[in-house]
Amino acid sequence: MTTPSSIKTSVVFRGGSAGIFVRKLLENIFLDNLSINIEYTANGSAHVNKLLIPFKFAGSTHDFSTIPELLNKGQTVIVITQTTTREFFARSLHQVIKWGLEQQYRDNLREFDFIYDGINSYLGSGYSSIARLITDNRFDTKYLNICAFFGAIHLCNPSSNFLLSHEEKISLPLDHLHLLESCISMPYQCILDHDTDTLLSTIAKAINQPLTDAQVEFVVRNFNNYISIQNTLLLKDPEEYFKQLQIKAFAQLDEMKREYDLNACNNDQSMLYCVDDQTAIPST
Repeated sequence: MTTPSSIKTSVVFRGGSAGIFVRKLLENIFLDNLSINIEYTANGSAHVNKLLIPFKFAGSTHDFSTIPELLNKGQTVIVITQTTTREFFARSLHQVIKWGLEQQYRDNLREFDFIYDGINSYLGSGYSSIARLITDNRFDTKYLNICAFFGAIHLCNPSSNFLLSHEEKISLPLDHLHLLESCISMPYQCILDHDTDTLLSTIAKAINQPLTDAQVEFVVRNFNNYISIQNTLLLKDPEEYFKQLQIKAFAQLDEMKREYDLNACNNDQSMLYCVDDQTAIPST
């Protein structure tokens, strides 16, 4: 069990912005476990097996209001910021894909209402069974595009209107308001751009000494591995990724709707019911 006095460094970040990855880098450097390769889930998350990881020396939190308290405890604080539309889009999508849609967090219901309601809104009345099928099977990869799109839309658009227009303003979290001069600030763009130099500099500041060759090799190797399993388009152009996600999600839903209508017209042995006008047509 981690005790407050054992924590040397804490990473403060918003969900989806690689905070656990950075935390694991620090923990293994403190423990001198430099030969290991950090493990990831199928969706590219550093959260493996369970949500609460009992680390000894590196902590993490999503609560920016705790920064003064952490500093008062003598901890070094790394703050991962997002102050651009690109950073906000990317971390919002990652938050849903890596956390909301991971089966190990099946008790997390925060995004599921948005998925169900969004599908219902798009398909219209009479197709709630499709929305329920997808929501109940949200961990099935064949529904990933649909669930990722509708699960993220409320994070990417404050109005929760699933038809996000290109011109709409994106709400940006004002992380800079929480920063204190004694914190180490690392923009999330560092991760998106695969900026190894900035990551190495951040880690060196966190441990308050230059990195050894072995530590540099450990960070670079694991950073390369981390980037290699991420979606390249999501990192480079999350807005375009989101648009393509919408196209794929809508196309899949349209096809499921057509199949539903076809099955509804053939679900009775003696009568065929046309969904469009609900007119009973005698079977031949």
